[in-house]
Amino acid sequence: MTQSTPNPFTDLLASMGAKQLTPTEVADRQINDLLVSIFRFSVDKSVAADDDGNGSTIAVKCVSMADEDSDGSNRLSFDNLDQLLYERLMLADISKSVIDYRLNKNVTNYLSSATDGCEQRVLHYLYDCFVKIETIRTDDSVAAIATQQRIQLRDTVVNQSALILSHPEFDPNIDGSNKKIAPLLDLLEDIDQHIEHKPHLKSFIVRVFDRIQQKFQSGDEEITTVMALKSSYDVLNERFTRMSLMDSSLTRNIDLLNYFVLNENTSKTLLSLNEPDTRLVPIMSNLYQNTLFGALLSISCLPRPMVPNFEYFLEPSRFSKHEHKMTENGLAFRLNEITKQFHSLFHCLLKHDRQRAINWIETCLHSFKDRCKAWTNEMIMMSGNANNSSDGFMLNFSTVLLKFCKPFCIPLSDKLLKVDPRYCRLKQSGHLPYLTIIAEDSFLMPGEQSEINGDNFEPNFMTQCFVATHKALHLGFRSVHERFIKLVQDLNQMEGILRDMEQQSDRSDMAEQLKKRFEKAMTQFLSMKSMLSEREFTEMAIQFHISTAVWLNNLAINSNETEASKGFKEILPPILRDFDSHCLKSVPEFIMENVCDFIIYVRRFNEEMLALPTIDLRPLMTLIVIFMGSSNRMKNPHLRAKLAEMLEALMPYEGSTHYTMRANTQHLFTSHPLKSELIPTLLHVFVSIEISEASGEASVAFEQKFGYRRPMYIVLKYLWNSAEHRTCAKELADYAINNMEAITPPLFLRFINLLINDAIFLLDESFVYMQKLRELQQQRDSGEWKKLTAQQRQQNEMNYQHTGRIARFHNIIGRDTIHTLSFITDEIKTIFCDKALVDRVAAMLNYFLHHLVGPQKRNLKVKDLNQYEFKPKDIVHDICKMYVNLSAQDNQKYRQFCLAIGRDDRSYSKDLLLLASDVLIKSGFVSLSTDTTAVGTLIEKALQYQRRMEVNYDDAPEEFMDPIMGDIMEDPIILPNSGVRVERSTIQRHLLSDQTDPFTRSPLTMDMVVTDSELKERIKAYKDTKRKIRDQTNNS
Repeated sequence: MTQSTPNPFTDLLASMGAKQLTPTEVADRQINDLLVSIFRFSVDKSVAADDDGNGSTIAVKCVSMADEDSDGSNRLSFDNLDQLLYERLMLADISKSVIDYRLNKNVTNYLSSATDGCEQRVLHYLYDCFVKIETIRTDDSVAAIATQQRIQLRDTVVNQSALILSHPEFDPNIDGSNKKIAPLLDLLEDIDQHIEHKPHLKSFIVRVFDRIQQKFQSGDEEITTVMALKSSYDVLNERFTRMSLMDSSLTRNIDLLNYFVLNENTSKTLLSLNEPDTRLVPIMSNLYQNTLFGALLSISCLPRPMVPNFEYFLEPSRFSKHEHKMTENGLAFRLNEITKQFHSLFHCLLKHDRQRAINWIETCLHSFKDRCKAWTNEMIMMSGNANNSSDGFMLNFSTVLLKFCKPFCIPLSDKLLKVDPRYCRLKQSGHLPYLTIIAEDSFLMPGEQSEINGDNFEPNFMTQCFVATHKALHLGFRSVHERFIKLVQDLNQMEGILRDMEQQSDRSDMAEQLKKRFEKAMTQFLSMKSMLSEREFTEMAIQFHISTAVWLNNLAINSNETEASKGFKEILPPILRDFDSHCLKSVPEFIMENVCDFIIYVRRFNEEMLALPTIDLRPLMTLIVIFMGSSNRMKNPHLRAKLAEMLEALMPYEGSTHYTMRANTQHLFTSHPLKSELIPTLLHVFVSIEISEASGEASVAFEQKFGYRRPMYIVLKYLWNSAEHRTCAKELADYAINNMEAITPPLFLRFINLLINDAIFLLDESFVYMQKLRELQQQRDSGEWKKLTAQQRQQNEMNYQHTGRIARFHNIIGRDTIHTLSFITDEIKTIFCDKALVDRVAAMLNYFLHHLVGPQKRNLKVKDLNQYEFKPKDIVHDICKMYVNLSAQDNQKYRQFCLAIGRDDRSYSKDLLLLASDVLIKSGFVSLSTDTTAVGTLIEKALQYQRRMEVNYDDAPEEFMDPIMGDIMEDPIILPNSGVRVERSTIQRHLLSDQTDPFTRSPLTMDMVVTDSELKERIKAYKDTKRKIRDQTNNS
């Protein structure tokens, strides 16, 4: 049988019995003692000094509120408690009224107390009373009080607390002139440290704010919960604005915010305080950053509005790489703590009011819309800085959103199928202007106004979160990454200039200034890298972008969103490049840009993350194959070229220190289901970025295409090491040879033609800039610049550095282009000797070899050739390799090549290949030198035969002559618009680069031309006559 709990009032009743109190008086006395024990103030002076002498009572500190003329019989009761409690709260100094009050031990033992009853701070005092009421232990004797009147006591405390928070001017401890006092925040800071109090503190906050809301809704009060929380909000906001990332109190202050997201009422209150006037957002893009959430998310290792300078990695040259890494790890740990805490906080907001929380995210992103504009980054970099004050905010915000995407962004997860691309074209007033801005963005495929009616489409959370995360990454990571890459380039340039200055003793002042600039730039670099490479952010972002690739791949192979949502399909070759997917008309380009930029960044600066066992890179390769070579899936050629850069980032590098990384990436190129599509896909994107005014497709700037093609050369070189990929290229070449006159020029033919065009332009420009660089070096070394003013010398120095950079660019790309042609001719030869190409190939090789080994080669010599990536020996090697390859007898048309070389009167001479052979010997290429000399002999033999067989057509009628090349025609055709007669091979060659009539600029394809049979016969008859005359002359 359970032992009953002792009655706490037994001793008290016994002592009262001696005084023969009535039952009513006993009950009143019980209530009085209970209330005194809870609220610690008394109106009974006589009882204050009572002591029965048997030790059953103890003295507790109470505030005496008895009147001077009181007869000592006053008692606390439920009737007078409200008024007396209010008076107790209004006491400015309670220390003068503290007395010792005798209470029964059992009564006090049943109550939990946090203070001694003499608490001056009003809210602390009320909370203490609240806790005592909540912790009254019920039993048979006091059940009536615990169950029937506990609610009344609690309501009294809650009402008074709500009053104090609504009207802080009533608090006698608050000076009206000091608006930065926040009693509620003080309470939270003091009590939150006691774990046992947290449940009561949460209950107290919820009940008080619910009461404030009830009074406002009923019209009893004009004060809202927002107004009541404002003082605490302001104090926290100011703290976060000034706190640093390594501040020891940071996480504790963030934890306090959890008390304001306990239920729907408090969550809406906190959200309201963090919602600036949206009418001002278009004018001041940092309004959201000025909110409490903004101040919190802005805390990072990057500058922010109130802390415009860098705080970490100062004077970086004084510290070792290990020390910098330790600092980076410490910052990363703190960054992860902040985003983890904020994610938990915002998760509560979403739970209590999802739509309003999502609206906050979207409106916040909209307010930063200008961050992704090109001019924004340009203005920042022009200012000499690499940072925007909102960088830290956007990167932290992106990390938080990535955490929300983590549960459903799992490759091939059914949850990923629920992400609906139509959301990006949604027109719904509740989501404006965020979606309006997205809808105005460029999409993977253009389409008619395919807007979705908001009444018929209700977006799910996964879709909204997915799109918002990509938008945040676009505004945050991509913008920072762009400036980070520019900063890296600037650092490399400064290093080069410093090396150059160290060799010139008279430039020590300029060198010292540059060192300071370099030091400052290194601080920026290390700080930005710490933010961009934070481990958890990186791992989540990799998985997010791989999941995005899976999502995009699925959309690309389905005709509409309904089909795409049914499930993931296995993607196998062949890939249909002209497939029309309506889904892609709803996917903004920035989603694809995000994937490319992030993978490229990680491979370059944080490649070990791609070696994690949880990372599957195959969806990225699938994405590349599907989109890179298809303008029907992605119209923008810049983005298709970006995919080629990402493909290069996925290549295995021998220099990589990560074996797992090399193994993973190598597997992509050897075992991926779509590996057979890599060569044709690469050639498609190479050709598609060429300028084409008549094609109607988007194109890229002339100079820009060379930068885009460089990673393609690197990938093609890697693929060429595989017999399987070489075989694929040969098949494309064979098809091109058999279809040279096709309406649409074959892919491989267009590719080779563009390679030749690029090589001619790039190496020619390279020679021009190297000659100019040589002239500038000679002027500087001769002392000519010393005669100039300081400003003129500085201008000349800038011009010299600029010329060096341009020369270096053309040297690198030109060398890569020639090298690509060289290794292709190892396997594929015939197409280079076709009549549409052979003369241009021969002229190109002769011209460049003449400049590299002939008398003019001295014009290309400058100091430190390696600094400008000018490697003439390598270029001579590759050019001679092409001579040898194309003149080899396994080439069916080697004679045509040899004749074309010899016919080039502008650059070819009998000694040209002999000079080249000498250079090769000096460079260590002895075997190639021998082969090159043999080619020279072969060419001379071909020329001798050609001279014997040569026919003189000097008297040919003008109508027999090609108006473009000036040679006698063999197969004349009539152009449809201009009516001009041109040699067929001439117009074929022209159409490889320009699909227009060369005389009228109107569109032209080979199926539009007409053979002039009558003229062709007359030319043939004329040639036959001339040949007979030649033969008769030779025989005589």
